[in-house]
Amino acid sequence: MIILNLVVTTPSGEEYTLRAHRKGRPDRIWFCSNINSSRYSRLYEVSEDGTELLPVKTASNDCNDNYPTLSPDGSMVCFISDRSKKRQLYVMPADGSQPPKMITDHPIGVQEPAWSPNGNTIAYVAYDAGFSQIYLYHLDSNATEAISKKRVHEGAPAWSPKGDVLAFVTTSTTAQGTQVALMKADGSQRRTITKAEGWNTAPSFSPDGQTIVFMSSRDGNSEIYSTNLKTGQLERLTDSPGYDNNPRFSPDGKTIVFSSDRRGPKELFLMSAEGESQRPIIRPEEPLEENELFEKEPCWVPPPRRKKHDG
Repeated sequence: MIILNLVVTTPSGEEYTLRAHRKGRPDRIWFCSNINSSRYSRLYEVSEDGTELLPVKTASNDCNDNYPTLSPDGSMVCFISDRSKKRQLYVMPADGSQPPKMITDHPIGVQEPAWSPNGNTIAYVAYDAGFSQIYLYHLDSNATEAISKKRVHEGAPAWSPKGDVLAFVTTSTTAQGTQVALMKADGSQRRTITKAEGWNTAPSFSPDGQTIVFMSSRDGNSEIYSTNLKTGQLERLTDSPGYDNNPRFSPDGKTIVFSSDRRGPKELFLMSAEGESQRPIIRPEEPLEENELFEKEPCWVPPPRRKKHDG
């Protein structure tokens, strides 16, 4: 909220205060959906309050574009597209002013990109010798680096706020399913932070780096959980009959966006960081029918960066 106070003095010496206030622009979320096309997945941007829904210009209408991740300053977007017949990474200005440029060329395609906080690197997943592995694409050198060291399936990379640590998912060696783990950005110093049987995946750091939210099926259904990295305290945030997944903290850490099919089609939902006030974003009051429409793979638009002033 922006509040402006203007004090006006009349010729007789009386003072009046004129007050004007303007609510700041709601935070915005990118995601992929086939809202306007039952055939193709495309990128969209929506305001947190659901009042503005805009398609993203990606220079093609006859391909599937999904899994957007924005640069730290919000000026660029990286996403996955099958416009080259294989799912590869593309980057372009977020305003669509230039066409997308393909930056990977893996034989079986790629998935799950995540842009680093310093803006120099994009983590993603591709297959090698039959295993999903985590790679880094360095934008300054156009070089690709593999950081998965084990011959197990690994994926879903997520950067810590400082960019020195990656949360990721690895095939469990002690329990059935997958586990959430941490490692340094060079692939070293690995440690597992979940130990429950089932699928533990889709991790995301809070802005202060103290908490990770993730999806887990440990209690028999896919729900959203959070874990405190210092205390180890675990909290279950959702409890729905649907499939809840892909949680992502808002830039201020107060809100979590996630996808859920609890009402039928997969939709974007919001809730507080404590799991309260869960609600769909785009169609909160509309009755839904089981069909192929979906909204998924959300990411928040980064807040504007403050300009540094000399002196």
